[in-house]
Amino acid sequence: MQIVAKYEAYKLALAKELDLSNPECHVHAGLLIYFAVVLVMRRPLSSPWPLIAVTIAELLNEGMDWLSAGMKFPPDTLSDIIRTLLWPLAIFVTANVFEYRRKAAAQREAEAETEA
Repeated sequence: MQIVAKYEAYKLALAKELDLSNPECHVHAGLLIYFAVVLVMRRPLSSPWPLIAVTIAELLNEGMDWLSAGMKFPPDTLSDIIRTLLWPLAIFVTANVFEYRRKAAAQREAEAETEA
């Protein structure tokens, strides 16, 4: 349990140092993890791996919060998950929509060339 206490103390100290509230920390952490995985793994924004990494990190974070709170979920658990995943999910969906449209346009163009 010492790891849990150190983790919670580190989160609070980091939030205080950055002058961020808990909701702001979740938004920023989700985006930071998402883009870090995109850059490190050299994946496109439409890849599911960055979103999976954010989801795993957030679930681990909430697990630590659960342990810290005496194995009870804090009341802000669901809102923390939503705040962390919202923008990475929006980026992922938007990138996939653009990717789908690009591929569909390329396919239409290829079909038009073969008909001509």
